[in-house]
Amino acid sequence: MGGYLWTQPPADSEPKHVQDDCNTPAEILTSILRIEKQCCPPSSAALASDPLKWPNEHTTEPEGTTGADDALSIKVLLDEPDIRFCVCQDMESPVIIACLWARVKRAGIEDVMASLCQERAQWDTGGKNLLLQKAQAEDELAAEVYHSIIKCPRPFWDREVLKRQWKLPLESSQGSGCDSGCALVSKSMEDASVQESPGHVRAFVHKAGFLLRPSPYDCMPEIANGEPALATELTSCSQIDMGGLIPAWATSYLASTVAGKARSWVSELQQHCDVRKGEEPVPTLAEISSQLSPDWAERWDKTEEPDSGEETGEASSFISVKSLRSLSWSPF
Repeated sequence: MGGYLWTQPPADSEPKHVQDDCNTPAEILTSILRIEKQCCPPSSAALASDPLKWPNEHTTEPEGTTGADDALSIKVLLDEPDIRFCVCQDMESPVIIACLWARVKRAGIEDVMASLCQERAQWDTGGKNLLLQKAQAEDELAAEVYHSIIKCPRPFWDREVLKRQWKLPLESSQGSGCDSGCALVSKSMEDASVQESPGHVRAFVHKAGFLLRPSPYDCMPEIANGEPALATELTSCSQIDMGGLIPAWATSYLASTVAGKARSWVSELQQHCDVRKGEEPVPTLAEISSQLSPDWAERWDKTEEPDSGEETGEASSFISVKSLRSLSWSPF
């Protein structure tokens, strides 16, 4: 991950990328589905669906087979009713895999898809995505080419990625087709006409994907007009070699900010989906707390005196996390 550099890395320091087993959209999707099955909560639509039980043209292995992704070392960093974040280690690769699952409330699959593609620049502050090649009407996989920038705080160089992205349908317990679920999968590509930008380090996407499914009704207690509330489950899985050089101390520190970055990204996505549907965004606890004066507890409850030392330390830590979150995790 990352590169602790004020100057560009020498040519011989460029990372030697491991051999990829995922070369086609179907292989990428199959690999991500296997990772998702190990990381998502039991109540998720991903486990209720288990697409690998339905062999089709968009998965590459029949039921009963196993792959390298079935034997991952997984660490859960965040586990809440509507969000779960894991980091995974494949013994055959030094590049960590990040897997985020989240339930986006009050939003359908089309809302979330539009937010991730056409409208991403309106809300995602962690980078930029430039569409270089649009999908052709006759292309069933809707292949597109993106040049993406991952913003990094100083003194780290920003990262850039040149990737090809495909759109595939997902089969689920509710049927098949994009109404029951869809996937955006991608990996890095080479193009001599797109040179590495000055002041950036080229990152390499081994595999990445967004998987979208309608949330199971029994997971949504809210009722609107007698019908279960609308919600979409999102899985974001990525294996990205960030390139460059980074000291051990920075690696350890940035790893501690990953969960906060993932939580903030989901919150920004949720707020954008609310705005595009005309809903009033629901403020987070952190946003509410930031608007309160430091002595608010003293004015309404004198039964407990706040420990100023601990609270000051926690606030400083929170500010540090907010300022560094752009480098710690990057959804693709």
